[in-house]
Amino acid sequence: MRLGASLVRRNGPPANGNVVDGSKSGALNRSQHRYFAEIDGLRAVAVLSVLIFHLKESFLPGGFLGVDVFFAISGFVVTQSIIDRKFASFGSFLSFFYARRLFRIFPLLGTVVVLTALAFVLFVPEAWLSRDIDRTGMAAILGLSNIVLSKGNDYFSPSASFNPFTHTWSLGVEEQFYLVFPFLMYFGVRFVRLRTAILIGLTLASLLVGLWWTQTQPLRAFYLLPPRFWELGAGMLLCLTADSWKPFLHHPGRANATVAVSALLLAVGLACPPLAGFPVPWAILPIAGTLGIIAGTLSRPDLSAAGLLRSRPALEVGRLSYSLYLWHWPVYVMMRWTVGLESWLDMAVAAGLTGLLSVLGYRWIEAPARDWQRRTGAGLRPIARAALAAGLVAVTAGTLFHYKPALTLSATGDLATWYPESENLRLPVGTCTVAEDKRDVAGVHLAVFAPEGCASPPDKGRLFVAGDSHTDHYARLLKRFAYETGREVRMYSLPGCGMVGFSSSEGSERCRDFESRLASDLQGALKPEDVMFLPTLRIRRFVNQWGDVGEAHAAQPASASPATINEARAEAVTGQLLKSGARIVFEAPTPVFKTVPFRCFDWFNRMNPLCRAGFSVPASELQERRAPVVAAMEAMVARFPRIGIWDPFPVLCPGPSCEAVRDGKPLFFDQDHLSGLGNDMLFPSFRAAITAEFAKNAAGEAGAPRNLARNADGRPPFSN
Repeated sequence: MRLGASLVRRNGPPANGNVVDGSKSGALNRSQHRYFAEIDGLRAVAVLSVLIFHLKESFLPGGFLGVDVFFAISGFVVTQSIIDRKFASFGSFLSFFYARRLFRIFPLLGTVVVLTALAFVLFVPEAWLSRDIDRTGMAAILGLSNIVLSKGNDYFSPSASFNPFTHTWSLGVEEQFYLVFPFLMYFGVRFVRLRTAILIGLTLASLLVGLWWTQTQPLRAFYLLPPRFWELGAGMLLCLTADSWKPFLHHPGRANATVAVSALLLAVGLACPPLAGFPVPWAILPIAGTLGIIAGTLSRPDLSAAGLLRSRPALEVGRLSYSLYLWHWPVYVMMRWTVGLESWLDMAVAAGLTGLLSVLGYRWIEAPARDWQRRTGAGLRPIARAALAAGLVAVTAGTLFHYKPALTLSATGDLATWYPESENLRLPVGTCTVAEDKRDVAGVHLAVFAPEGCASPPDKGRLFVAGDSHTDHYARLLKRFAYETGREVRMYSLPGCGMVGFSSSEGSERCRDFESRLASDLQGALKPEDVMFLPTLRIRRFVNQWGDVGEAHAAQPASASPATINEARAEAVTGQLLKSGARIVFEAPTPVFKTVPFRCFDWFNRMNPLCRAGFSVPASELQERRAPVVAAMEAMVARFPRIGIWDPFPVLCPGPSCEAVRDGKPLFFDQDHLSGLGNDMLFPSFRAAITAEFAKNAAGEAGAPRNLARNADGRPPFSN
């Protein structure tokens, strides 16, 4: 049997061409609905473009526009599937429409979500890079993942690239479109011209919203339905106006010209990175190209382009397009988290595994579910069954996410060792406790550790801490300090934005505002008996959590060159804080590493190319890297007697090399943030240094010329 015939029997009307009795589903007079093989061929182009782009962006820089091709196809196909059907009532129409949509989308989606959730739980450590995965997965079940992603994750950002559910955003757009579609189609049956006019108006309005949001809210413009509706609406309009364009394109010359120009537009869109705003106006190219190819090939099925789209390979891939799309991204992402996805062998394995899972998913889940729906028809019962299945998927995925720390195969399941969060500090049971109050205040993260029932310190004074994520990675240490000293600790942080970073780069407007506003607020909050501790990443990273070196350097411009030190700004901010009369303690730069420990510690990820550099860096290399910052700090200590320096470096690097992992235990969680164990190792040194500063306050001392921790031989760093 020829493949085309088998596909018609599976996906199209009955092979004998008879009109199907739709009485069971509420359809009173269902006419034959032709299967368009050319559209499956176009689906193949779209899905292969997406797969190639996600495998390696440079292979097909515009390949992600394959999703836009899918949108246009969906608008056309969904409209064509019901345009000639008649229904006894709006309720019967809804039950018919949603039964088909649910069984088309959800069985395979639910399977992919559960299996991907299991893989995530077993193999992906909890980190900034993976922080939104569980929320995105749960939202995908309800068709809301695009809304979750629109609140923070750029499609091209590292966190999106390491989220195995990111690709479900497009399903969210389509599923939300299906909430609008029935109203446009059903109530427009009696007023066809009015329906077309309304649809044109909505499509143009969406296009304008897309143009506006692309400039003002690019994240929302990418993910949300309002700026994307025009792509689906254009497909609807093509179907609804078929009687107008089919006679015109029936002429071979006009059809050939239309397909040729359209193919060129689509090829430019897929082959080139966006040369204008995206999605609007750049997505107009692939949408126009897709619609032109559909119109031309359906008007003249005898065109060579139509024959190419109907070829056996194109039809096979098109038939699997939904399964390929759902499976490819989790496979790619899980390989990034484990063995890597950089070599040709890695990419071949990823492509092969994607193909295998797609075939199995289609044969065992997608096709049987659609066949079952065809046999049972529409009505509330199949919809209720689909809703029950969605509930079971949500419960299963939610349970997996909830018990991730217990189920994970990663060593990071040992929370107390790996994570510096204060929640992982186990305090002795007794009358002395530490109350934690964590909240956001005007965009700044505030955590207050307030001792309760503990012995009061011999003198007054609170410890204030402010900076970037290097403030947060001391949370465990700071809570312990509050417990053991009886002092209140107030911690202010904004990831990516430091306090007194000594960098010549002024940073982003957001960071400048954070530093200026917080310095002003702290000036009023600090008292002479208080101590202000300022930990911040002040030297360049070698890598980020996702392994990128170039972006790490761009994010942290300070380097081992005195020319990059901005002492004037550092003095201005520090001087503002000193007006309070409090003492200030700088954190001297801590080590940075060329490997990310939490991504390279386990048997299933240590072979990742990210891990080649190992966990060790020569101490001399790091000393040279941080020397300009330490010199600038020492210069400020000499000028301002109420400033001191606490240097963790000698404790973390007592020998000729700095080790992120010592004796099989992690001192660092990632490339520059401490682990829980690292907090514990530094605590004695930190407590001694900060307690000494409080003692100076109590004694009324103006301040020592320096408070820099010394190396094991008694020499201060860089003394030679």
